[in-house]
Amino acid sequence: MLLKLKEYIHQVLGTEVLIYESINLQKKLPLAVAGRYSVHQASLYDIDFCLAINNIKNTPFGYYKDVKLIQSAVKIPVVLLLTDVPRWDLTRLTSYKIDHIVPGNRIFMPSLLIDIRDRMPQAIKKEIPSAAQLVILYHLEKASLEGKDAKEVSQILGIQYQTASKALRWIGANMFPLQRNIRKLTLHFPERAAVIEKAKNMLISPVTKTIRTADNISYIKGTLAGESALDKYSNLSASGTCIAVAKGTQIDRVFEDANGWNEIQIWSYPPDILAESGVCDKMSLVLTLMNEDDERVHKEISKIKTEIGW
Repeated sequence: MLLKLKEYIHQVLGTEVLIYESINLQKKLPLAVAGRYSVHQASLYDIDFCLAINNIKNTPFGYYKDVKLIQSAVKIPVVLLLTDVPRWDLTRLTSYKIDHIVPGNRIFMPSLLIDIRDRMPQAIKKEIPSAAQLVILYHLEKASLEGKDAKEVSQILGIQYQTASKALRWIGANMFPLQRNIRKLTLHFPERAAVIEKAKNMLISPVTKTIRTADNISYIKGTLAGESALDKYSNLSASGTCIAVAKGTQIDRVFEDANGWNEIQIWSYPPDILAESGVCDKMSLVLTLMNEDDERVHKEISKIKTEIGW
């Protein structure tokens, strides 16, 4: 069963779960549950937890009471390893917020911000998600997110909790391990230079689409980007206007023209969250212009990179 669990975790999350024999952990169990569970110490994403295997089937509420007893004794999160559980019981386990894994079926571990149900997904996405990039850039450019959990990040950035949760999980798996604060997983960053060194090879341009036009776009509520932003940060004069807007922004009355001097950039995250006085942030600007052929642009971008410690 443990081998099946390891294979499932690797297939679903693209990482390894470490499982240890733990006689001491077993000895800590209260008599009321000691005969019904075999426990192992386990670790996933550098977070320790108690893996409890039920020897005698129980009701969802019975599992809930048992988990509370086990957790009070072992002092770390408890995750049930289950097999052959009816769908209606899984629904009730989830409503009780009981961390549990059913290999081949689901992983519900709110303690680790993981909720994968009724499917066999691919490994964790390797390319940085836009929300994870937004978290990193906000931490570097606006205000520290050290010690913040998914709920706090969602409130600060104005994004959905589920989106923030996935962003933190990706950061924890691919960049900087998360820390546990009671039952919450929180961001933990090294010093700024180390964050930049790790992040600069992972960050990508936020531009998902570019619309060029000869029309006036001054009416569009957005953030100055591209050469228009570079105009504000350097001595380079922009030939037209470039405005960045968030994905999903409705844009009307624009006739596309490949030779137009004005440009609308559609970004994967809202540019205004990181903007200063209506101008896009410097790190996002660098990412959007890194592949430009114009030597003048490269020269100014190099200056900005030096300025921000890139």
